[in-house]
Amino acid sequence: MRGQTVDAGGTIDAGRPWRSPRSGRRRAVAAAAGAVLVAGALAGCGSGAGDSGPGAPASGASVSSTSADSPSPTAGGATPDLSRMGIASVVGVPVSVDADGAIRLGIANAPVVLDVYEDYFCEACGQFTDLYGDSVYSAITGRRLAVRYHSITILDGKSPSGDYSTRAAAAARCVAQSGDAVAYSKFRDALFTKGVQPHEGAKSDFDDAQLARMAQRLGADGSAVSCIADGSLVDAETTAASTARTSLAALSGGSTVTPSVYQGTSEVKISRSEWLADALNAQATSVPSPAASSPVPTTGGR
Repeated sequence: MRGQTVDAGGTIDAGRPWRSPRSGRRRAVAAAAGAVLVAGALAGCGSGAGDSGPGAPASGASVSSTSADSPSPTAGGATPDLSRMGIASVVGVPVSVDADGAIRLGIANAPVVLDVYEDYFCEACGQFTDLYGDSVYSAITGRRLAVRYHSITILDGKSPSGDYSTRAAAAARCVAQSGDAVAYSKFRDALFTKGVQPHEGAKSDFDDAQLARMAQRLGADGSAVSCIADGSLVDAETTAASTARTSLAALSGGSTVTPSVYQGTSEVKISRSEWLADALNAQATSVPSPAASSPVPTTGGR
């Protein structure tokens, strides 16, 4: 497949084949998801308008699963070796929590703002991040894009622990609330990385202590690590996820499928490999200068 990459300045290069720069995140999953995209549809997780309730497969969508005997990333209480994985991050932009509970990554006056609805247990969200996560982060770093991430936590009941979607999202919220965009973007990226993200059918997923250790290894500060270990934002995440589900259902006509991407009230057709280039190139606004942009936070010294 031919896609686009975006460099740190936000430049689209449509003339070369898409290649993930991550050492641990190419291989079969990208090829398989790319084949699905070429066919015109990215498999999703969630509930369609006609489904009986959250967590049911959407019409035409599929949720990959592993055998019940497949090893979990956390088998034996181990945490994956993140140093062997190419974890992506943003640079020099802020992270904040909006009034509706969405986590906003990017400058305040970015010319393009997207809303991404996701679930940390959704394998299709992992595939989507594998395909486009680096390009999205590069466009955010290049100040051409801001993204509001909404975790709708519809797959709790499919996770081994019964609440992984909510706890993982609450952990990411703890890091975002600390104001460290580098640590948040790394943690979010890691949670979707193949070999880290738990699978349906696995025997276990991450407990709060493991999530806290992972965040610490990725640069989260002490307050964020304690917040994760204590489950401090689980209630806040539950409220934010409920709001996000309501918003997505209103936008989509009743379905809650992840990943879903919207620009305002218009759905972005992520089944098109050119979707990000289209969204960025549709804006005539030039890249904001540093002087015109929001102050860059210095949390964490990065």
